[in-house]
Amino acid sequence: MNKYNCPKCNAEPIDGANFCHECGCVLEQHVAQPDLEYQESYAVSINYTDKYDKYLFVYIVIQALTILIDLALRNMLPNTNEYLEPYIKLTGIMFIIDSMAFLFIAFAVNKKRLRILCILLSVFLILKWNYDNIEYIIKYLY
Repeated sequence: MNKYNCPKCNAEPIDGANFCHECGCVLEQHVAQPDLEYQESYAVSINYTDKYDKYLFVYIVIQALTILIDLALRNMLPNTNEYLEPYIKLTGIMFIIDSMAFLFIAFAVNKKRLRILCILLSVFLILKWNYDNIEYIIKYLY
C-alpha cells in the first residue's frame, strides 16, 4: 500500500488505515502517476511490438523468393513468341517499380540490427532485380 497524506487535514496515515486517524476522512488510494518518460515508453510499447518486425522481415523474404521464382520461370519461357513481348515489357517495368517498395518496408523496422539486415537484403534485391529486368527489357526493344 502506498503512503499518502489525508486530503483534508494533510495528516500522515497509519499503515493499512482506510480512515484518517485525526479527522476521520475516508482515505482514497491514489496511484502515483508515472513520469512522462515512462508514459511515452509505455505508449510506444503498446502501439509497437516486436511481432511487426518479424512480419515485415517475413514479407521481404517471401517477396524475394517470389522474385527469384518469377525470374526462373521467365527464363524458361521461349523468347521467340511475339505475343509474350508486351507481357515481358510490362512485367519488367512493374517489377522495377515494385522493387522500390522494399526500401519503404525495410525502413519501417524499428530494431536496429534487423533494420540493417532488411535494408541490405532490400538493396541487394533491388539491384539484382533491376539489372535482370532492364537487361530483359532492352533485349526486346532492339
